[in-house]
Amino acid sequence: MAATPDDSHVTGGEATRLFVDHRELLFSVVYNMLGSVADTEDVLQETWLSWAGKNR
Repeated sequence: MAATPDDSHVTGGEATRLFVDHRELLFSVVYNMLGSVADTEDVLQETWLSWAGKNR
């Protein structure tokens, strides 16, 4: 398992890259839990907005 950077030190561009790099895996995990593409997209979007909106 790769080391994960402390997200309090991640810049906006790095955060975007990390999310994009892991989106396929995140989609797979969430889709397996929910079984709906639309719901999965909603969860990923809400998760991204929450994470990206944290005070950095």
